[in-house]
Amino acid sequence: MRRYDLRCNLKVPVRVIYTNEEMSHCDTYTKNLSLHGAFLSLKNYLSKGFWTKLIFKLQDENIETKGIVLRSEDEGVAVRFKSPDLKVKQAIFDTIKEHLPQSNCPFCGMLKTSKDNICSSCGFPLDFYSPLFLEEFEKKLLKTKLESIYSSIDQFVKKCDFVDNHKNQTVPNEMIMLDLENDIYTIANLCREIEELGICDNDFLSKFKRDIFEKTDSVFSKSYFINYARKWPKGYPGDYKLLELIYRNMPLSSGIGEILDKIFLRAKLAEAVRGRLNTMITLLKKEFTARHDLKVLNIGCGSCREFIELTEEIKESKAHITCVDLDDEALDFAARRASLLGIDNQVSFRKYNAIRMVKTERILKEFGKYDLIYSIGLFDYLSDEIVISLFESLYEILNKQGKLIIAFKDANAYDPSVYHWIVNWNAFLQRTPYDIFMLLDKAGISKSQITLIREPSGIITFYMIEKN
Repeated sequence: MRRYDLRCNLKVPVRVIYTNEEMSHCDTYTKNLSLHGAFLSLKNYLSKGFWTKLIFKLQDENIETKGIVLRSEDEGVAVRFKSPDLKVKQAIFDTIKEHLPQSNCPFCGMLKTSKDNICSSCGFPLDFYSPLFLEEFEKKLLKTKLESIYSSIDQFVKKCDFVDNHKNQTVPNEMIMLDLENDIYTIANLCREIEELGICDNDFLSKFKRDIFEKTDSVFSKSYFINYARKWPKGYPGDYKLLELIYRNMPLSSGIGEILDKIFLRAKLAEAVRGRLNTMITLLKKEFTARHDLKVLNIGCGSCREFIELTEEIKESKAHITCVDLDDEALDFAARRASLLGIDNQVSFRKYNAIRMVKTERILKEFGKYDLIYSIGLFDYLSDEIVISLFESLYEILNKQGKLIIAFKDANAYDPSVYHWIVNWNAFLQRTPYDIFMLLDKAGISKSQITLIREPSGIITFYMIEKN
């Protein structure tokens, strides 16, 4: 079987740092090791896409990298390294090269002679002791993977054109949708593999992404949703209009575009965005029901879709809600919604950059204190430094027994490939619960103050922080 990595059976000590909120770290060993991944002796089942931090003991030195789970088996867990740097790759290569087969090509298995520097069958370099080996190997690996991607795209585009030109075919739409959906995820994951090999610099990846978009534009431009998520009509990804349409969950295109719209709308993250809204509604409803005269701050309010289901609770609780956003159009839309729902006397809207809220003195002076502060999706787009400062300042402006509710995507629970390589929706940061707890700890918020709630898909987690 042909493979495009150098792999050998080797027992190397490794410490696994889990990135969810429940599992303890563990020490184990590799069953086999390669330049771009490893098979770990682990009893814990880890779902595909789960992130770990791995610390290998190689030649009396600790080498650290991230790993992404590819699969779990009875014997252990296979992981792919995420963007290993040259030091990591060199250390692994120095460890495994003595254990590589001498008589066969490790890539395709063909017999080789001692004089072969390049395999006559697969074309991969075989001179493992050459100082240029890694460089030559990575050039060949990149070329091979690019050929595979462009071939997959060509087949996908032809398939979509055929479907679009044979609208009256007898094949059920669901079967077509599943087939095209599989193609899209295959292409996206192949692109992600290139991104995470640690071979290409940012300039190459940017040009490569533009090329992928150009080669698929004839198809994806026919989908309202994918085209919108690629073009950023309002200048940034995930604006209130797109979120409103995801909430409504109805395709807007025809022909092949309708099929692609449906694929977009039933993606796991789109499902999670709808689940996030419903879960936030449930949490807010509980707060409005339990207390009266609440002073509430909604940060990055967008369209305020949650108000539709909370109208009665807002009225009966006599809450006053301040909604802030930087998008004038979103604020106007939300204000009209509040007026139509009859709660405009309890809701005020203000154009404000949430990043300015990192200063406690400023936010106290400009906004005052609150009983409840929440944000549905904004924090995923903010850097660690800003998130820490916001946690600090927002916690300070909470009244006693006040609550801060912030939603974050869990990088362990979904595949970001499509959002990075099919649509242009890659501005949200990939964080795990481990990362969020580290940020909260740096902000001086203890774990005992935090309650975790997941929306039904499990992809988005709410961190509810109560002030003592």
